[in-house]
This record gives sequence, structure tokens and C-alpha cells, in this order.
Amino acid sequence: MVISRRICDNSGVDNHSKGSSVGSHTLDLLDRDVSFEPGRAAGLSRLAEFLPRAGKDYQTYRNYDYGPGRHFNVSRLSPYLSTRLVRETEVLEATLRQYSKQEAYKFVQEIFWRGYWKGWLEQRPQLWKSYWEILPSSLEQLNEDPRAKNNYLTACLGETGIRIYDSWVRELVETGYLHNHARMWFASIWIFTLKLPWELGADFFYRHLIDGDPASNTLGWRWVAGLHTKGKTYLASPSNIIKYASKRLDPSPFNSEGLDQLNTRGFPIEDVIPASSLRFTSLSHHERPEFNNSTQRCGFLINENDLSAEIPKEALHLAALGPTPRSPIGLSSIPVGDFLGQSTSQTLRSVKSLSSRNLHIETDAQSTEGVVSWATTNQLTNVVTTYAPVGPTRTALATIQRQLKQHKIPVSFIGDEYDQAVWPHTTRGFFQLNREIDDILELLGLEA
Repeated sequence: MVISRRICDNSGVDNHSKGSSVGSHTLDLLDRDVSFEPGRAAGLSRLAEFLPRAGKDYQTYRNYDYGPGRHFNVSRLSPYLSTRLVRETEVLEATLRQYSKQEAYKFVQEIFWRGYWKGWLEQRPQLWKSYWEILPSSLEQLNEDPRAKNNYLTACLGETGIRIYDSWVRELVETGYLHNHARMWFASIWIFTLKLPWELGADFFYRHLIDGDPASNTLGWRWVAGLHTKGKTYLASPSNIIKYASKRLDPSPFNSEGLDQLNTRGFPIEDVIPASSLRFTSLSHHERPEFNNSTQRCGFLINENDLSAEIPKEALHLAALGPTPRSPIGLSSIPVGDFLGQSTSQTLRSVKSLSSRNLHIETDAQSTEGVVSWATTNQLTNVVTTYAPVGPTRTALATIQRQLKQHKIPVSFIGDEYDQAVWPHTTRGFFQLNREIDDILELLGLEA
């Protein structure tokens, strides 16, 4: 593949400098905290910090992008939710303890959106497989079209001349985060103004977002392109950006440089995913396994989809699968790697310090090969892990399962009660799920 590593991972940009240039411009990142501290304690602290604003304030100000260090109008819980350092049920319980469902309606609804995307893709796993297989050829095709390649490189480096878009590139690369509204504008500009393939934009996001989720990210880009709901595109308009992002850069007056370039008419996008990939697949449910034999040597494998450290009492051996590659080109940004790596390490330390059992913790078994070696070396009779939805971690766990089967070591998966309550209602549009939220809350024992 000819696309250079420098371009693909933005290593030409200093990931840790504040106020350095994007193209010919400068984005002031302020002195306020724009980072996401790893670990569960940081996630719970952020939840407590946000709760006073989860009601009317969130409903009123949630769509405003104030820029790096200023995203206090939204929860910024997504990195902790995507790794389940903080669980959806914990956030819902804390919110509904303080507000009625009506008062916190918009925030509660936003929490369920992530579950909706996961459930929707879970029932169409071939879509992810097709998308993943298409990415390498999409990158290769850039080499056959110099203009498209130049547009791609310009978009990845934040040198388009669309001032606010270029600032989003910088924020994403440096901090691993973008406001949700900015993600929609960004995707629209990438697809309809820069005329780049949506799948390459989804790949760029997934590599750089700390809260990157295969379902939310892939399907969100398809939604903007008009592929999730056929023909219904999302088009970024200068007036909408100015209204909701006017305080992001040069607030007085707002610097609208490049916004006149935006394509506000749109055009049909040809789906690169075969129609067969959208066929419905039945959901699987995974119950906590039962252990009746006291002589069993059970190992628990932590994965990045659930770092909550709820370890079965039968497990005496513990290991963690390291972060899985988010792109066929195998690159992830510094913020993503740091957050996942440090959060996983903190989880292992927390389990060891809090456990009354004599746990044997392996800290080096991060690759699929390392996990297999851990299980066989310790002569484990079974391995348990939390169920991973469709995505790279699921693929890695399937590889581990196949390899351990050769050693007669079964792998069991524990499903999450929240997922199992939400996913059956994700066969169609979000508002099918929205109508069921009250019943789901009741099922989970989370009534206000």
C-alpha cells in the first residue's frame, strides 16, 4: 500500500503540543483539561461532575460545539461507556435518581443511541465484515486517482482551507475526541464537499477516537451518507455551523473561512457494501457459565469492550487481551493507545488489590498468541470472557476460541444484561427502540 504511515496516522502533527499549527492556522487548546484520564475512578468522577447539568441544561446546550477544553455542556462519558469502565446502567440509575424521565429525557435518549447502533450491527454482522474487507482496496484506489489522493491527504492533515473543519482534524488527532455535532458536520464535509469515500472517513475516525465504537462509528457515517436510511443524507450548512459552533474559533467575530466551499445540495452515494450484507441475523444470548467442579482451573480474560473488572468468583487466573487494531493499516493514535492501555493496566491492578482470592495475574498476554500461551501454560480447563459485539475485538476472540479449541480448552462468553434488554428492539429505526425505553428501564429495575 503506497499511502504513507505519516499521513495515515498524522504523525507529522505533534500530538502533545498546544497551539501548534494546522496548515497555516492555529488552534488554541487553552490551558483547561482536554484529556480523558484512564480508569474507572476517572469515569465515575466525570459522571458526578456532569450530573448537575444532565437535565434542562443538557437539553438546551447539548448541540453547541464550544471547542477543545470547553465541552462541559455534554457528558464526555463516551470513552468510559464504550469500555464499560462505567456501565450504562450506572449512568441511567444515577441520572434517574436525580431527575424524572421527562427532565432527563434527552440525556437518557442519548445513552440508548449507542445501544441502538450496537444492536443494529449485531444483527447484521456481515456489514462490518464487508466494510473491513473493502478498506484496503479503497486506500489502494487512491493511488489510481491523484486528485482523490491529494484530497484525502489534505483532509487527513487538516489543510483544506475550511477553517473550522481543519480545527476539528487537529482536535481529533490531539485529544481523541470530537463533539457529536462536529462529527456529523465533519462527515458531511468529508463526503459531500471533499468528495471522499465515506468508509475512509469512518476509518480515520475509528483510528483516532478514544470512544471509537465499530457500530456507532460505521453506522453513523453511513447515516450521514444516506445509506442507513436510504436517501436521507445529513448535509452540513454554513448557517447551522455558525449557529452552534460560533464560539469555537475567533468568537468575535466567528472566522467562517472556507464555509462558502460547502456543498449544501448533496448527491446520491453509491453503497460499497453488498446488499447481502444487510440481511438480518438472529441475536445470541450468553449466560454466565456454571462451575460445578472445584478442580477446574478457570481463567478470566478481560477485553477492551468491558474493563469493569467483574470477575467470576471461580476464576483464579486473570489476563487481559490488549487493544485490537482498529484499521487494516494497523495504526491507532496516541490518545487511543494510551487510554486503553492504561485503563486495562488499572483494571488489572484494581482486581489484584481488591480480591480476597489468590489470583494469578498475567500482565504480558496481550496478543492472541499470548492469550493462547497463557491458557495452555497454566493448564486451564476453561476460559471465560465478556461477550464482545461485532468488531475487531470480536474477531480476535474468535481466533482465540478456535486456537484454544485445538487444546480442548473451551471459551465461554458472558452477555451483558443491558445489551440483552436493548438489542431485541434495534431491528429497524431508533424510534422503534425509543418507544420501548420505559419498558426497558422497568426490566432493568431503573424506574425513576
